[in-house]
Amino acid sequence: MWTSASAQSPGRCVRVGAALLGALALAAAACTGSGSSGGSNGEDGEGTRASVETPDIRVRDVRGLGKILVNAHGRPLYVNNVDTAGRIRCAGACSVTWRPFEISAESVPSKLPGINGTFSVVERPDGTRQLALTGRPLYAYVEDKEPGRAAGNWVTVSFSGSSFTWRVVTATGALPPHPTESPSPTTNSEQASS
Repeated sequence: MWTSASAQSPGRCVRVGAALLGALALAAAACTGSGSSGGSNGEDGEGTRASVETPDIRVRDVRGLGKILVNAHGRPLYVNNVDTAGRIRCAGACSVTWRPFEISAESVPSKLPGINGTFSVVERPDGTRQLALTGRPLYAYVEDKEPGRAAGNWVTVSFSGSSFTWRVVTATGALPPHPTESPSPTTNSEQASS
């Protein structure tokens, strides 16, 4: 199979072998899907392949907040009290300050290790896809300039007539502590010296 038909054309064997290897690689890639772990089988119900992507989400222990979800850059992920999977209201100016966790795939694994809740992909008003956790679209806050900083936690702002309250997403799915619920270390030490 790998021998040349003619001693005068040794390059032909290499070209045929390379073409065969390329075809085998394409066939193997088609059989294994997109390389995502868990969740979906990659079928969209009509026998065609649906794109599947495992989002790059991590759990990070942040002082005062506990274990929260962060993106690939270590920035906290947020949900708000207005958006749902079927109705995204944070668009336009809102989505400039609160960046949607966009994803190119049509689906994602529903579960990721160490995170309570079910992941899904929702369509935004502009047609892009956004990652959601338990029906709540995920966002990053532009003011979180460094990893682990959660400047947007419990922030309330209005956009287009809707009042949004933002909170970080914990790995357990519980609400993060409200800033007024847990005194800061400075407050504790000031009380001790009184």
